[in-house]
Amino acid sequence: MSLTGLKSHAVTLYEAGKLGHASIADLCRDLVTLESAKFEGELQEFANHAFSLRCILECLTSGGIVADGRENIGLYH
Repeated sequence: MSLTGLKSHAVTLYEAGKLGHASIADLCRDLVTLESAKFEGELQEFANHAFSLRCILECLTSGGIVADGRENIGLYH
């Protein structure tokens, strides 16, 4: 697992305060690398947050369409 891409996104967010659409897609691809890794303690919490962030970003950029074949759960009826 390489954290170089994630560090680059962190620097961009810190310096510019935002990411463009293409950068968000790159960030999601980089966040996927954390999913299979196991950490201890607080680092595992950060990895769990990274997973959640990726899911939310993918949902927002897809317009609410689930990309992996799962159906929408219909929270807002």
